Amino acid sequence: MQKALRTLAFFPNAQKDIGLRLTRDALAVLADCSTELRLPRSMRASLEDMIPANAVFVSDDVLFPGADCAVVLGGDGSVIKAASSCADLGIPILGINLGRVGYLAELEQNELHLLPRLCRGEYRVE
Repeated sequence: MQKALRTLAFFPNAQKDIGLRLTRDALAVLADCSTELRLPRSMRASLEDMIPANAVFVSDDVLFPGADCAVVLGGDGSVIKAASSCADLGIPILGINLGRVGYLAELEQNELHLLPRLCRGEYRVE
C-alpha cells in the first residue's frame, strides 16, 4: 500500500480519445475522490459540460511538477511523451490503453472502475 494521492495529472491524447469520451468517463469515476485532478488548460472548453469539483486546469508547464502520479490516456507514444516530462520529476505513470497494442499501459478502457484505488493508495510502483 502506498500513500493516498493528493494530485493526479491527466494527460489525454485528444487524437486517440475522440471527443474526449474516455477522459470524461475517467473524470466521472474520480469525481468523488479527494484527489486534485490536473488537466491541460487547452482542454477546458472541450470538457466544459463535465468538470468535476476536484478538477483544475493548468498550463502545460505545471501539469506534471508536484503531481503524485500521471494518468496517460493514449497509446504507447503518449506514454513515452509523458515519460519524458515525468522521469526527471520522479512521477510514476499509469497508462490507459487507447492504442492498438498498449505494451506500456496498465489499464484497458474497460478498467476505469479501478482508478479510485489509485487515489486511495492501493497501487504499487514497478
